[in-house]
Amino acid sequence: MTAPRKGLLALVAMIRKEFRQLRRNPTNLRFMLVMPVVQVLMMGFAMTMQVRHVPTLLVDLDQSAVSRNVLAEFRNGPLFDIQGTAYSLDRLRSEFDSGRVALAVVLPDHFERDLRRHRTPRVQLVLDGVNGNEAEIAAGYASAILAAAVAPYGHPGGLHRVTVAPRAAFNPNLHSRYYYIPGMVTLAVMFLTVAMAAMSIVRERERGTYDQLMVTPLPRSAFILGKLIPFAILALVAQTLALTMAVLVFQIPIRGSLWLFFFFTLIFQLSSLGLGLVMSAASQTQQQAMFLAWFFLVVVMMLSGFFAPIDNAPRIIEWISRADPMRYYIAASREILIKGSGLAVLWPEAVILLGFGVVLLTAGTLLVQKRSG
Repeated sequence: MTAPRKGLLALVAMIRKEFRQLRRNPTNLRFMLVMPVVQVLMMGFAMTMQVRHVPTLLVDLDQSAVSRNVLAEFRNGPLFDIQGTAYSLDRLRSEFDSGRVALAVVLPDHFERDLRRHRTPRVQLVLDGVNGNEAEIAAGYASAILAAAVAPYGHPGGLHRVTVAPRAAFNPNLHSRYYYIPGMVTLAVMFLTVAMAAMSIVRERERGTYDQLMVTPLPRSAFILGKLIPFAILALVAQTLALTMAVLVFQIPIRGSLWLFFFFTLIFQLSSLGLGLVMSAASQTQQQAMFLAWFFLVVVMMLSGFFAPIDNAPRIIEWISRADPMRYYIAASREILIKGSGLAVLWPEAVILLGFGVVLLTAGTLLVQKRSG
């Protein structure tokens, strides 16, 4: 029998052993599968948020003194981060697709003329509806600023009113659950792969079976892969259940490719499994491994933009968050499910996630092997 075939048979045997251990503890198995579904339900009904620093594009189709004065009001204060001024509608689609803009304020032709003639110009607010809560709040802020800015141009009988026509792309009804639930589905993958990978090898040490496995002909790489692959499969099953519940209960749209979504899940699992291996190498007991897993999960959640846009955080925190793989996976999940974006737009996130995965999985494997050497 050739060496590659022996290695493959050993890997299959290790995977079967892990699945048998999971079946021996049906309570834990049910908990791992049910927990993501419960979390999605709770998050969908309970979460809300506040926003600041909305990335905004100003579109001045009138190019008059009044239109410039009105748009200048958006540059004051922390509510809107102005990404530039455009003088046509050509940039709108590309700016929204790239994620650089979440709001566009469009002043129409003849804006100044209509104001001075006491007519009601129609200002359009184009919103990125993926984050429905942010879009709704941003529309309210923008409407208030516009109303105050055009007040000096009203006729003597009273304040002049401007008609604002908000339109939320991708999320017309501005449901905030569209923003939270993809992150909750992401968390199911992160928790299961990190926690279970962290405890798995430590559990073998506590039971005294680790040394027995190390003296068998089983290659150490096959041993580690055999431990990790069942958790990756279990996480995919749990994620599928959670996503199905999100669609059935909350009508979360799936506008993009599910194949692309699960592709991002697989490359993200490289990072989460590698992080679990690092924690396993640093732990003496299962309790230590679980503590480390919970600690890092809380940190990566806070830095990922799961609860609120990371752009609202101080600049130093925003820079630190760039070392968080979950940040890129959540962003990609929202773009695929809600916007329907494809790999042509999301390839930077794919490259970054793959890089994180290779580094963390390699580091975790080397640390485990070094400790057992």
